[in-house]
Formats: sequence, C-alpha cells, structure tokens
Amino acid sequence: IFSLRVARVHGKPEKWGETKYERFLEKGIEAYIWLGRYLLNLRYLDEIYVDSKIAILEQRLVDDPQWQIFMEGYLFSAHLPKNVYSLIWSNYLKALTNKNFDKRVDEKLVEHICIGYLYYDEPLQEKKENGQISLFWKMLAEAAVFDKRYRWLRTAEFFWGMTSRRVRKDNVDKEEKPDENIKKKILHFWAWTHNQREWVKGILADDYGEFLGDVARLTILLDKIDEEKAEWLLLCAPYIERNYQSTFFIEYLIQFEDPETIKWIGKIYLKILEYATPTFQEENIQLLVDRIYKKGDWKDAETICDTYGRRGVHILKKVWASNQKNQQERIV
Repeated sequence: IFSLRVARVHGKPEKWGETKYERFLEKGIEAYIWLGRYLLNLRYLDEIYVDSKIAILEQRLVDDPQWQIFMEGYLFSAHLPKNVYSLIWSNYLKALTNKNFDKRVDEKLVEHICIGYLYYDEPLQEKKENGQISLFWKMLAEAAVFDKRYRWLRTAEFFWGMTSRRVRKDNVDKEEKPDENIKKKILHFWAWTHNQREWVKGILADDYGEFLGDVARLTILLDKIDEEKAEWLLLCAPYIERNYQSTFFIEYLIQFEDPETIKWIGKIYLKILEYATPTFQEENIQLLVDRIYKKGDWKDAETICDTYGRRGVHILKKVWASNQKNQQERIV
C-alpha cells in the first residue's frame, strides 16, 4: 500500500519487484498468496517482474505448493480484466485438473471461467476458432472425471446471480440488469444444456435434477415463453421445488402477461404439481392461477385448483370461486 502511494505521487520505481518484493518470496509461502491476491496492484508497480513470476509458476507441477497457494490467492481477487485473464489462462487450464483445491476455492475457479465465457470469448464448443481448448467447455465436460459435478450447479447459480446486481449510483442503491449480450449468452447456455441433455445427464447422474431446478431460475431473463422455452421449463418443472426454488420460479412467472405465455404457464404449473405442491407466497400463486383462468386455459386452471383442494391445501378456494361466479355471469 505504501509503495502504491509513492508510485502514484512520484511515479513507478525501476525494478520494484527485484528490490522490494523478491525478498519476501525467499522468506515464506505468504508472499505467494499475496502475489496472487494483489496481482493487479503488483503489476501496476512492476509489470515485467510480476509477469515473469507468473511464467515461472506456470511451469510448476499441479501439486506444487507455491503454485497452488498463488492460485488460491489469485482466485479470490476482486477484479478480472481481460489482459490478466489471458495472462493466467494456462494456469486456469492446469487448475481445472487440480484435485487438491477445496470446494470453496474450486467454486471461485468456476466463477472466473464463467466470466471467461460471458465476457472473454470462451465458447461452449470444445475448441476456439484458433484451435485452443475452451476452458468453459473443459470445466463442464470433465466435471465427472475429477468428481466435481458441483461445477455445473455453481455455474447455474453464478449465471442466476448475474441476472441482476446491486450497484451504487448517485449515492443510491439501484438494481442493474445485465446487458443484452450477457443475457443472450446465459440463455444460449440454457438452450445448449437442453439440446445436449442426455450428455449432461450422463455427466451429472444423480445431480442432474438439482441442476435443472437451479437453471430454471434463469426464467427471470425470458421475455416470453414460446414452445421452445416451454420445453426447457417442462423439463425443469419436476425439480423446481428442490432447495425451495419454486418461490423464485413462481415470482418470475408473474412478470408475464401475454396470453401465449400464460397458456404455457398453465401446462408448466401442472407438471410441477405432479411432483410437489408449492404453497409459499400464496398471493403470487393466487395471482398466477387467476391469470391462467382469465388469459390461459380454463381447464388447466380448474385442474390446478382441484389438485390443491384434493391435497387439502385451500389457498386457491377464493380464486376458484371468483372465476366460477364470473363464468356464470358471462353465460347469463
């Protein structure tokens, strides 16, 4: 911190790394943690020195303790500009095969590589256009090989976290939506997992249902539900109640008001009811079913109400009665 302040006032010193930092590397493992954790700050002071250290560490074996602790520090750094992502690329590749990182560290690795997919051209295909392997594809494709299937779950969770974030502007906390390109990439990922579902299921095995429950939360990014999106959601529907995801899912369904989407929502909700009976946030469920009555398929709405009633859950009694009355008045 002191060196940064000096550099900003008097300019960057020559060979700062050799004269000021090298001595710490000789004393203990902590200096390798700092090298990773404060990589951007250290590169500001002496880019040549830091890049040379990264090149040396890149040649270390995956079980080398100095490399591992450097990567752990780096993975918990706050910022990830493209030039640094590219600089660390080979170390990411090596980290994906590391079985010694604990889950908390490995999940940070997943976040970094998800950023690589969203912002830095890591494709969903095995290879990039230049023939280089895609870290994002490798991370997911080899999850079972390294017994890290949770990488898929963390990916879905991370993408969901990207659907909105709190930012501070003009001294006021505001919610900021992702830009269209990020939204497009997240939905492309969802479409890809649906189209490749047998392959994904083979990788995830018993975790596949939990993944589908997690990925369903990306419904918040949809502009409408057409036949294609309905297929995605019908596949997810049996697992939406896992980990109490139905609360978020139903809340997101309320954003839709067009008749085509609401007709599909009736079908999707019936599929959910084959496996669970959501009850939390009754007002949202009531609003959704009332819309299905008015804009969707009347028969679907009737079946939903009947299912709740037969299961001894009467939160839709008023919705049912109100729509029966309206129907009779229209007939009269």
